[in-house]
Amino acid sequence: MYPIDNMDSKRSQVQPSKILRGARYCFAGVIGAALASTMLMSPAVAQEYPTQSVSIVVPFNVGGPTDLLGRVIANALSEKLGQPFVIDNRPGATGAIGGTYAATADPDGYTLLLGSNSVNGTNEMLRPESTPYRTEEAFQAIALLTRTPFGLVVHENLGVSTLEEFLELAKASPGDLTYSTTGIGGTAHFASELLNIRAGIDTVHIPFTGGGPMMQALLAGTVDFTIGGMTGLSDGMIPLAVLWDERLPHMPDVPTMAERGINDIEYYAWFGLFAPKDTPADVIAKLEASVLEVANDPAVLKQLVDLGFEPTVEGREGLERQVRDSMAKSAAVLAENPDLIGQ
Repeated sequence: MYPIDNMDSKRSQVQPSKILRGARYCFAGVIGAALASTMLMSPAVAQEYPTQSVSIVVPFNVGGPTDLLGRVIANALSEKLGQPFVIDNRPGATGAIGGTYAATADPDGYTLLLGSNSVNGTNEMLRPESTPYRTEEAFQAIALLTRTPFGLVVHENLGVSTLEEFLELAKASPGDLTYSTTGIGGTAHFASELLNIRAGIDTVHIPFTGGGPMMQALLAGTVDFTIGGMTGLSDGMIPLAVLWDERLPHMPDVPTMAERGINDIEYYAWFGLFAPKDTPADVIAKLEASVLEVANDPAVLKQLVDLGFEPTVEGREGLERQVRDSMAKSAAVLAENPDLIGQ
């Protein structure tokens, strides 16, 4: 037998270890149950997405082509998934402001980005120091939506009605004609500089903050011409040629640049839906399937065509391929015009 004090000492040595073992078993059981519960709940959570409103960041102004496209897709997804998909316009820096906001958002599927050539390509090539994200590292592709053929459009006050007359005027007055774009480094900027290179002319860039202001400047006669999507042309705007491989169905009388002897100038804008990197795979899959369904709906397709878009609906792999192809084309333009870098 142990003395009383030794027995107390023995209890003090033995009992805590038993208590700790019991606590560990209990704690492990709680954690195991919690993990099992989480694993069981995960598919249900995925099926329920979205459970609240979803923001689609449009990195350009209200009223421009990107904004109009975003609203068509947002409305269709709202009806399909039963939660509001809300457009969040964040213009500036040729889309880099909105792109940065979306890239740093929580990767939970509730902030998406309506991306494009500039937002997910040329910005990081032209201004790598001031564009804090890289598309392949910051975003996950969801779906490619449209391509938009570009065209050369002039203000009627310029006094020309054909591409030949425009080129003759531009060559006779180098540095005098001005053009508007959605911003420095945007798709319209690249296309316009490519025209300068291919046609041997010198025109001056006047950047704006989106498609709406770009077209308003042309309508007001603030600039002489623009190169952009052939949508929403108003009285006083004259389309001279398209930067596409064939004439557009809704503008059959407008020739291609190639028909008038200017080759290797096909240029277009593309738009696709992205999510921040590390968004759950099941959420990406659900969004991809939903976008493919709604964007192929005849009513939605008609809206896009009526707005002047060329629907080119593909899944995430198609969008990833488009990003790579677009960056390769932009790199070729920069190789011929390196002065653009850093603007």
